[in-house]
Amino acid sequence: MLQGTSAISYTHQVVQTLMAGLLDEGRTLYTDNHYSSVMLAEDLLKNKTYVFGTLQQNRRGNPQDVCMKKLKKEEVFSMENSSGVRVMKWQDKRPILMIASNPDIKDTVVSLRKRGIEQEVKHVLEYIKAKKGVDVSDQKMAYYTTLRRSMKWYKKVAIEILLGTCIVNSWVIFNNFGARRKMSIFHTFSTPVVPSRIRQY
Repeated sequence: MLQGTSAISYTHQVVQTLMAGLLDEGRTLYTDNHYSSVMLAEDLLKNKTYVFGTLQQNRRGNPQDVCMKKLKKEEVFSMENSSGVRVMKWQDKRPILMIASNPDIKDTVVSLRKRGIEQEVKHVLEYIKAKKGVDVSDQKMAYYTTLRRSMKWYKKVAIEILLGTCIVNSWVIFNNFGARRKMSIFHTFSTPVVPSRIRQY
Protein backbone atom coordinates (compact mmCIF):
# COMPACT_ATOMS: atom_id res chain seq x y z
CA MET A 1 0.00 0.00 0.00
CA LEU A 2 0.99 3.60 -0.53
CA GLN A 3 2.39 5.56 2.35
CA GLY A 4 0.59 8.81 3.03
CA THR A 5 -2.80 10.41 3.33
CA SER A 6 -5.85 9.09 5.13
CA ALA A 7 -8.59 11.19 3.48
CA ILE A 8 -8.33 10.13 -0.15
CA SER A 9 -10.75 9.91 -3.06
CA TYR A 10 -12.21 6.75 -4.57
CA THR A 11 -10.08 7.09 -7.72
CA HIS A 12 -7.01 7.48 -5.50
CA GLN A 13 -7.91 4.21 -3.78
CA VAL A 14 -8.32 2.51 -7.17
CA VAL A 15 -4.77 3.47 -8.12
CA GLN A 16 -3.51 2.27 -4.73
CA THR A 17 -5.06 -1.13 -5.31
CA LEU A 18 -3.84 -1.51 -8.89
CA MET A 19 -0.30 -0.39 -8.06
CA ALA A 20 0.12 -2.72 -5.08
CA GLY A 21 3.27 -4.76 -5.65
CA LEU A 22 4.55 -2.44 -8.38
CA LEU A 23 5.96 0.36 -6.24
CA ASP A 24 9.51 1.33 -5.19
CA GLU A 25 11.08 0.41 -8.54
CA GLY A 26 11.23 3.79 -10.29
CA ARG A 27 8.31 3.16 -12.64
CA THR A 28 6.35 5.94 -14.35
CA LEU A 29 2.56 5.64 -14.18
CA TYR A 30 0.73 7.26 -17.11
CA THR A 31 -2.71 8.49 -16.06
CA ASP A 32 -5.67 10.31 -17.56
CA ASN A 33 -7.50 13.16 -15.88
CA HIS A 34 -10.02 10.91 -14.12
CA TYR A 35 -7.28 9.57 -11.85
CA SER A 36 -4.54 12.22 -11.76
CA SER A 37 -4.16 14.52 -8.79
CA VAL A 38 -1.40 16.33 -6.94
CA MET A 39 -2.12 14.24 -3.85
CA LEU A 40 -1.79 10.98 -5.80
CA ALA A 41 1.48 12.11 -7.39
CA GLU A 42 2.87 13.06 -3.97
CA ASP A 43 1.91 9.70 -2.44
CA LEU A 44 3.40 7.74 -5.34
CA LEU A 45 6.57 9.80 -5.16
CA LYS A 46 7.03 8.67 -1.55
CA ASN A 47 7.08 5.15 -2.96
CA LYS A 48 9.63 5.91 -5.71
CA THR A 49 6.95 5.87 -8.42
CA TYR A 50 6.42 8.72 -10.87
CA VAL A 51 3.27 10.11 -12.48
CA PHE A 52 2.77 11.68 -15.88
CA GLY A 53 -0.67 12.49 -17.23
CA THR A 54 -3.46 14.93 -17.90
CA LEU A 55 -5.18 16.71 -15.04
CA GLN A 56 -8.70 18.03 -14.46
CA GLN A 57 -8.93 21.79 -14.09
CA ASN A 58 -10.99 21.64 -10.88
CA ARG A 59 -9.05 18.87 -9.12
CA ARG A 60 -8.40 19.55 -5.44
CA GLY A 61 -4.81 20.53 -4.76
CA ASN A 62 -4.18 22.07 -8.18
CA PRO A 63 -2.05 25.25 -8.09
CA GLN A 64 -4.50 28.03 -8.94
CA ASP A 65 -1.74 30.22 -10.37
CA VAL A 66 -1.32 27.61 -13.10
CA CYS A 67 -5.01 26.82 -13.62
CA MET A 68 -6.05 30.48 -13.94
CA LYS A 69 -3.10 31.57 -16.07
CA LYS A 70 -4.15 33.11 -19.40
CA LEU A 71 -1.95 31.87 -22.22
CA LYS A 72 -1.63 32.45 -25.93
CA LYS A 73 -1.58 29.49 -28.30
CA GLU A 74 1.51 27.28 -27.82
CA GLU A 75 2.53 29.04 -24.61
CA VAL A 76 3.43 26.94 -21.57
CA PHE A 77 3.36 27.79 -17.88
CA SER A 78 4.23 25.47 -15.00
CA MET A 79 4.91 25.40 -11.27
CA GLU A 80 6.47 22.80 -8.98
CA ASN A 81 5.58 22.29 -5.32
CA SER A 82 7.92 21.44 -2.46
CA SER A 83 7.22 17.71 -2.87
CA GLY A 84 8.58 17.68 -6.40
CA VAL A 85 5.28 17.53 -8.32
CA ARG A 86 5.01 19.84 -11.32
CA VAL A 87 1.72 21.00 -12.85
CA MET A 88 1.89 22.43 -16.35
CA LYS A 89 -0.60 24.31 -18.51
CA TRP A 90 -0.15 24.17 -22.27
CA GLN A 91 -2.36 26.22 -24.59
CA ASP A 92 -3.21 24.38 -27.79
CA LYS A 93 -6.65 24.82 -29.39
CA ARG A 94 -7.82 24.56 -25.80
CA PRO A 95 -5.90 24.62 -22.52
CA ILE A 96 -4.32 21.30 -21.54
CA LEU A 97 -3.35 20.70 -17.92
CA MET A 98 -0.71 18.07 -17.19
CA ILE A 99 1.04 16.74 -14.11
CA ALA A 100 4.52 15.23 -13.85
CA SER A 101 6.82 14.04 -11.09
CA ASN A 102 9.40 12.30 -13.28
CA PRO A 103 12.67 14.31 -13.10
CA ASP A 104 13.43 13.89 -16.82
CA ILE A 105 10.07 15.34 -17.83
CA LYS A 106 10.24 18.15 -15.28
CA ASP A 107 13.71 19.21 -16.40
CA THR A 108 12.49 19.50 -19.97
CA VAL A 109 9.53 21.62 -18.90
CA VAL A 110 11.87 24.00 -17.06
CA SER A 111 13.98 24.50 -20.19
CA LEU A 112 11.05 25.15 -22.52
CA ARG A 113 11.67 28.87 -22.85
CA LYS A 114 15.19 28.19 -24.10
CA ARG A 115 14.48 25.25 -26.39
CA GLY A 116 11.00 26.01 -27.74
CA ILE A 117 7.64 24.31 -27.71
CA GLU A 118 8.75 21.35 -29.86
CA GLN A 119 10.34 19.63 -26.87
CA GLU A 120 7.12 19.79 -24.89
CA VAL A 121 5.12 18.43 -27.80
CA LYS A 122 7.41 15.38 -27.73
CA HIS A 123 6.40 14.66 -24.15
CA VAL A 124 2.71 15.08 -24.94
CA LEU A 125 3.15 12.60 -27.79
CA GLU A 126 5.04 10.29 -25.42
CA TYR A 127 2.03 10.35 -23.10
CA ILE A 128 -0.37 9.65 -25.96
CA LYS A 129 1.77 6.75 -27.18
CA ALA A 130 2.01 5.22 -23.70
CA LYS A 131 -1.74 5.42 -23.20
CA LYS A 132 -2.70 4.30 -26.71
CA GLY A 133 -2.92 0.59 -25.88
CA VAL A 134 -5.41 1.20 -23.08
CA ASP A 135 -7.53 3.48 -25.25
CA VAL A 136 -7.65 0.99 -28.13
CA SER A 137 -8.68 -1.83 -25.81
CA ASP A 138 -11.44 0.26 -24.23
CA GLN A 139 -12.61 1.41 -27.65
CA LYS A 140 -12.89 -2.13 -29.04
CA MET A 141 -14.74 -3.35 -25.97
CA ALA A 142 -17.16 -0.41 -26.15
CA TYR A 143 -17.93 -0.85 -29.86
CA TYR A 144 -18.48 -4.59 -29.68
CA THR A 145 -19.76 -5.05 -26.15
CA THR A 146 -21.41 -8.31 -25.11
CA LEU A 147 -23.58 -6.63 -22.49
CA ARG A 148 -27.35 -6.39 -22.37
CA ARG A 149 -29.34 -3.82 -20.38
CA SER A 150 -31.39 -6.45 -18.59
CA MET A 151 -28.30 -8.19 -17.24
CA LYS A 152 -27.57 -8.01 -13.51
CA TRP A 153 -24.66 -5.75 -12.56
CA TYR A 154 -22.31 -8.49 -11.31
CA LYS A 155 -22.75 -10.44 -14.54
CA LYS A 156 -22.00 -7.26 -16.49
CA VAL A 157 -18.77 -6.80 -14.54
CA ALA A 158 -17.68 -10.38 -15.14
CA ILE A 159 -18.47 -10.33 -18.85
CA GLU A 160 -17.20 -6.84 -19.64
CA ILE A 161 -13.97 -6.92 -17.67
CA LEU A 162 -12.99 -10.58 -17.83
CA LEU A 163 -14.39 -11.78 -21.14
CA GLY A 164 -14.06 -8.45 -22.96
CA THR A 165 -10.44 -8.01 -21.96
CA CYS A 166 -9.61 -11.62 -22.83
CA ILE A 167 -11.09 -11.28 -26.31
CA VAL A 168 -9.22 -8.04 -27.05
CA ASN A 169 -5.96 -9.59 -25.83
CA SER A 170 -6.59 -12.73 -27.89
CA TRP A 171 -7.17 -10.63 -31.00
CA VAL A 172 -3.86 -8.81 -30.49
CA ILE A 173 -1.95 -12.07 -29.91
CA PHE A 174 -3.65 -13.74 -32.90
CA ASN A 175 -2.61 -10.94 -35.25
CA ASN A 176 0.94 -10.60 -33.94
CA PHE A 177 1.97 -14.20 -33.38
CA GLY A 178 -0.54 -16.84 -34.38
CA ALA A 179 -1.89 -16.24 -37.85
CA ARG A 180 -0.74 -16.29 -41.44
CA ARG A 181 -3.76 -14.18 -42.37
CA LYS A 182 -4.39 -11.34 -39.95
CA MET A 183 -7.86 -10.20 -38.95
CA SER A 184 -7.70 -6.41 -38.94
CA ILE A 185 -11.42 -6.06 -38.14
CA PHE A 186 -12.04 -6.83 -34.48
CA HIS A 187 -15.69 -7.73 -35.02
CA THR A 188 -14.76 -10.45 -37.53
CA PHE A 189 -12.51 -12.07 -34.94
CA SER A 190 -14.73 -11.65 -31.88
CA THR A 191 -18.09 -12.84 -33.23
CA PRO A 192 -17.30 -16.60 -33.34
CA VAL A 193 -15.19 -16.39 -30.16
CA VAL A 194 -17.91 -15.14 -27.79
CA PRO A 195 -19.31 -18.19 -25.97
CA SER A 196 -22.89 -19.03 -26.88
CA ARG A 197 -23.80 -19.49 -23.24
CA ILE A 198 -23.79 -15.69 -22.78
CA ARG A 199 -27.16 -15.67 -24.53
CA GLN A 200 -28.86 -17.32 -21.57
CA TYR A 201 -28.27 -14.14 -19.53
